[in-house]
Amino acid sequence: MESNLGHGISRRAALLAIGVGALGVHLPSIGVASAQESTLAPQSDHPAVGMWQWTNYPVEANSDTSYAILTAAGTYADAWYGRLVSVGEWRATGDRSADLVIVTNELISLADLFAQTHVAVPTDLYEATPVTLWKIALEFDESGNHFTATGMAETQDANGTVLDGHEYTGTGDRMTLAASPTATS
Repeated sequence: MESNLGHGISRRAALLAIGVGALGVHLPSIGVASAQESTLAPQSDHPAVGMWQWTNYPVEANSDTSYAILTAAGTYADAWYGRLVSVGEWRATGDRSADLVIVTNELISLADLFAQTHVAVPTDLYEATPVTLWKIALEFDESGNHFTATGMAETQDANGTVLDGHEYTGTGDRMTLAASPTATS
């Protein structure tokens, strides 16, 4: 199937970003959100749905790990380095492939975000902090429990001006919750 990586984030993903903003994280307007309704259909039978541990840049010495959730509704959320929050949207492009568009912004640490006291983000930081737009193609193995990811990342300022760009590679492994043999109901 044809890739849709050139398209922006739908209204659903933009609303998810607004919801994250209500928690104290603000994603500046970067010109990727669309005012149209999402055309995504529920995708519960696609292997992308679930919790994932990503290995980012696996063949490089500075590879790292992040954790993400891809929902059947086509939304995406992750935590990276314990300080970056990303939201996005994915679309199936085949039985074992998908396109993913993610927006990442670092305005407040996750530790501060979930602290017991309210943390205010300074207004000037909203406009000064760049965001990164990721456009990634995912290919799932036959088991549906592992994927490879390739794409691009662009860092943009609040006006949508590209400041930096680079290729992205990654892999992902499905995470499952194991029942504890000592758990009680």
